[in-house]
Amino acid sequence: MSSVESQMESGLLVARQVKPPSTFWRRVSLCSFALVAGATVVFALLHFQIIPSPSAKDDFKVPDILTVKTYLDSVPQAVRAQARKENKPAAHFIGEVEGGKLLWQDSTQHSLSENGMKLVDNALVIPQEGLYFVYTQVAFAGSDCTEAIYLTHTVIRMSDPYQDRSPILTSSKSVCETASKSGWLQPLYQGGVFHLQKGDVLSTETTDVHFLEASEGQVYFGAIAV
Repeated sequence: MSSVESQMESGLLVARQVKPPSTFWRRVSLCSFALVAGATVVFALLHFQIIPSPSAKDDFKVPDILTVKTYLDSVPQAVRAQARKENKPAAHFIGEVEGGKLLWQDSTQHSLSENGMKLVDNALVIPQEGLYFVYTQVAFAGSDCTEAIYLTHTVIRMSDPYQDRSPILTSSKSVCETASKSGWLQPLYQGGVFHLQKGDVLSTETTDVHFLEASEGQVYFGAIAV
C-alpha cells in the first residue's frame, strides 16, 4: 500500500502520495538470477553427459542401417592401407540393374579387380587362400508406400570342389509397414572377415530388384585380402 505525506503549506493541509520504488531494478535482478540459474543447469547437463557436448557429437550419429556408405566408408582404413602396401588381392564392383537383374560391373570408372581377383558369371572368384574382408551395400527406394515390402540382400559362398552354397552375409529390412504417399530410401550395408579358400566363389542374391537405387555408387560389392 502506498504511503501518504501531509504538511502545512500556506495554512493548507497538503497531502502527497509517495510512489513505491521503481520495479525496474527488481526485474533486472530477476532476469540476472534466471540467466545464472539456466547456465548452471546447462553446464551440469554437459558435465554428466545428459546432453551431448561438441566433443561427443560422434556418439549421436545416424544408425548405420539408415546411412548410405561410400566405398571409402565401407572398408576399414587399416585394411585399405595394408592391401595397398602388400599388393594383396582386392576387388570392388559397382552394381547396375539390367533386365530385372543386379549385375556387377568390373570395368566402370570406380570398379577394380587386382592381384588375381576375377569377376566370372556375375560372381567374385577368390585367387588364393586367406582372410578376406567381404563387404556389400544395396540401396532401395520408392516413390510411395502402398503395401509392406520385405527387402533382403545376401552374399553367398560356394566352395569348390564341394559346390556347397552357404550365406555368409545377410541383411533384411521391412519398409512401408504403414501406407504413405511419401517417398522412401532404405540402404542395407554389411561386411565381415572370412577365411576363404582358393577357388571359392562369392555371389549375391537380392529381392525386389526393381526398387534398387543404383545411381551414384550406392550399390557395390567387394573383397580385400587382410
